[in-house]
Amino acid sequence: MDIEGFVQRYKGLAPLTIKAYEDTLRQLDAFIGDEDEPRDESVRVFLENFKNANYLQRHKAAIKRYYTYKGRLWPFDRMEFPRPRKKIPRGTTRENIEKILEAAHDEHEYMAIKTLFMLGCRIAELRLLDRSRLIENPGERPGVLILGKRNKERFVPVVDKTYWDELKKYAATRGSEPLFPESYLYYRNLLRRMCEDTEDVPILTPHQLRHSRAIELYNKGMKLNELQQFLGHENPSTTMGYLRVSSSEVGDALERVGG
Repeated sequence: MDIEGFVQRYKGLAPLTIKAYEDTLRQLDAFIGDEDEPRDESVRVFLENFKNANYLQRHKAAIKRYYTYKGRLWPFDRMEFPRPRKKIPRGTTRENIEKILEAAHDEHEYMAIKTLFMLGCRIAELRLLDRSRLIENPGERPGVLILGKRNKERFVPVVDKTYWDELKKYAATRGSEPLFPESYLYYRNLLRRMCEDTEDVPILTPHQLRHSRAIELYNKGMKLNELQQFLGHENPSTTMGYLRVSSSEVGDALERVGG
């Protein structure tokens, strides 16, 4: 297999992506033995070894990209190795968020995790924030101008005065530099470490912070279209996915309304 040529051809991809692709192709190369290039049936057997759906999709993506590199058609039907169904991430309570924030080692860690929650933003959006994106117009609500997917901006008002004061104070220490300049992996690992350092709270991902904030606002009465704007979703069905509830929660609601 021409793994070195493949890596050179796609060296412009994110380093973690190309590393994952290379790892998969080296596993496949060892699996096919004496074959110069993998036969379709060998690829099928190789992929069938992976029972975990997420691992399967990662390996499938790498090999499919290799087929493209070699000018070969992908021979498998989309239903042969289907994508796993998306799981709706479960959130946590404001009380748990407050506990987690106590595990921060410094102001940067505290403000990064609190901002992910309060603004309901993605890590990619967090990393693009600088002081100029904090908007404070006299007579109007202050807020943050977030640059989201496809370079679409949305203004998120901030009505929590304590958080707004904290954010302004922190931003003043950063000058013209990005407020949160570390990598995606840094903030993901930071949140995990803070959760591990906090008793009786679940291990959360950054996306679960976003989910937690959405549920909190919805339960406080925010309408679906307002929540869609807050989260920066193009499609309301995406927002609805954040709000799916369990059958027990439906039962609790029926008891509450006397249905």
